[in-house]
Amino acid sequence: MKIVSKNIKSEFTTEKSKFISYIYFVSSREEVDYYLDGLQREHRKARHIVYAYRIGYEKMEEHYTDDGEPSLTAGLPVYNVLKTNHITFVLLAVVRYFGGVKLGTGGLKRAYEKGASEVLSSSKLQNIKKYEKVSIKFDYKYMKLIENILYNNIIFDREFSELVKLSFYMDDEKIVSNIIESTNDNVEIEYEGDEIVNTNTNKKISYNEM
Repeated sequence: MKIVSKNIKSEFTTEKSKFISYIYFVSSREEVDYYLDGLQREHRKARHIVYAYRIGYEKMEEHYTDDGEPSLTAGLPVYNVLKTNHITFVLLAVVRYFGGVKLGTGGLKRAYEKGASEVLSSSKLQNIKKYEKVSIKFDYKYMKLIENILYNNIIFDREFSELVKLSFYMDDEKIVSNIIESTNDNVEIEYEGDEIVNTNTNKKISYNEM
């Protein structure tokens, strides 16, 4: 799965109609509503504001709307661009200023698909992945050994007191088994649930799963 790294816009004109596309990173329906309210205020004279959004990972909240265009000619093409490219945590809106020339159903589908595809292609995409969050405590003498075992894993927190505590994202249970075996079971392990992580930045994505 992928996300967009920043909010951007693009535009083009066909048959005198102007199409302005916007893409946003969103992690809640409240953020979707916030951006749509802003677009409606900014584009009061626009004929249509078509949009689609996808939020989630395994359980997906999805919606699209034609906003007055003929059924399935606008929102669905926008949605399909997002789904085909495996984009989530995203809102993509295409604003249309009618130029007086009707495009027909085929022309509308192509125009909205183009608007969605162009703004997406201008976006810098980043990968996300679901990991299990794990914390381990151990004696200092195991520090180098365990860091070597976790070399290809994301360690997102380190604490040093009487024992060392490392918190990391695990996607393979063999990692923990390897640590237990290598330390003769001299570790304390705590499993803290799943998190969605941006693998480009190693930062978690906060959202309330449905």
